[in-house]
Amino acid sequence: MKPLLLAFPPTGFIPDGVLDVSAASAAPLAEPPTAPPVVCLHGTVANGGNWAALAQLLLARGRVAVTPTYGNRGTAPLADNRAEVTRIVRRTLELTGADRVDLVGHSQGGLLAGLVVADVLDDDVVRRVICMSGTHRGVRMPRGVPMSAISATFGPALADQVRLRRQLLAGSGLPEVARAVRDRLNADGAAGGTVGDGARLPRWFDLVSDADHVVPPDCALTPDEYPGATTIRLEDRLGRGVAHHLQPHDRGVAGLVAELLG
Repeated sequence: MKPLLLAFPPTGFIPDGVLDVSAASAAPLAEPPTAPPVVCLHGTVANGGNWAALAQLLLARGRVAVTPTYGNRGTAPLADNRAEVTRIVRRTLELTGADRVDLVGHSQGGLLAGLVVADVLDDDVVRRVICMSGTHRGVRMPRGVPMSAISATFGPALADQVRLRRQLLAGSGLPEVARAVRDRLNADGAAGGTVGDGARLPRWFDLVSDADHVVPPDCALTPDEYPGATTIRLEDRLGRGVAHHLQPHDRGVAGLVAELLG
């Protein structure tokens, strides 16, 4: 049974020029790009069209933009989405001939970006990660809401993110990407530097907003967890907050992300 919110149509659009790595007819690029392709990961009950504003900016700057719709619009179980997004990253590398990618994720997409980094840390294929209100510590849900109701309305992915928060709170644990890096970090490691076996750590940015009441700033990674992690309040950079569901569509946020990608 489909989650109830999938009855609402997708929003946004995919600009011409975005690389569709899921297409069977997708052909390798004639030459590798000069900068890493940017893989943009949407949130729960969302789609690749949410990234239209950012994709247009990236394309205008000559970047390769990949904006897939994964996991039945991000509602499938988190483990399934993690596996699918990892395949998308590897397919992007295959089609473009690039050595590394940049990842941009919103909400669940930010969490998935971290999980992918944990999975591919050995391969050194992620250069930079930018998360908009990523659910690194899961999602808060009012007490008394049955998990079955969450899953039926939003899909298994959100239920998994609620469970993740409860597990982390109960065990005082670290987000998975922080654990993966901490396990392998040498004494001199730093984001953008190396872990003990020489692999480079992705440079990490978390964009947060006090106006986000769905995934508040306390879900961001900290430098204590992920060396060199940088948390940026949208209020400080844009002079205004941005609500959770508007962040991928906001042109000011898109401009900031494009700037951070370099």
